[in-house]
Amino acid sequence: MNSIQASFSYLEGNSYEIGRRQGEEIKKNPNAMNVILSSESIDETKFKDTKKLIDQYCPGLNEELQGFADSLNVKPSYLNFFDETLLQPGGCSLGAVLPSKTSDGKTYVLRNYDLSPAISDMRLCTTKVKGKYSHTGFSVSYFGRSEGLNEEGFCVAFASCGIPVGKHPGMKKPIIKGLQFMVIVRALLENCKDVVFMAH
Repeated sequence: MNSIQASFSYLEGNSYEIGRRQGEEIKKNPNAMNVILSSESIDETKFKDTKKLIDQYCPGLNEELQGFADSLNVKPSYLNFFDETLLQPGGCSLGAVLPSKTSDGKTYVLRNYDLSPAISDMRLCTTKVKGKYSHTGFSVSYFGRSEGLNEEGFCVAFASCGIPVGKHPGMKKPIIKGLQFMVIVRALLENCKDVVFMAH
């Protein structure tokens, strides 16, 4: 059985005072300090954008963060909180046009790629594995698929909707063990006629 120590903080005062109090608390936990602080300042534009949004939607939090940073004698831009808080726009986009909206009565699937050609195969291929549904789609890492259409008319497309997970520069590091999207997309294309989603 693992034993984990937890703590309780009673935070009272103005935002700045609460931040300073938390700074004094965290000094007693070197492991937490490594998680809270970054070895380098985050991008100045991202820092300013994050502060602006925090002021708009959570007034007082910037003052708390300033008090915390002052207690640790660091600039607020070295707090990981600012880097982890802002959601970055971007990512590939998907769309579909249903037959009722097209002049020829067909369904159209659209996709754009917001990734570097340096990490893309730039290869469209048709794959016909014995005993599996044949499909056409773009390859990822040569053997995976980013999207495709199989012989049953089943279409799968993928978009990361933000910074993708992977080992390439600029991508987020994975936090759980599992298969990348490229294997999942290929598995669906080769083994499924359709998919039913069930909400719990």
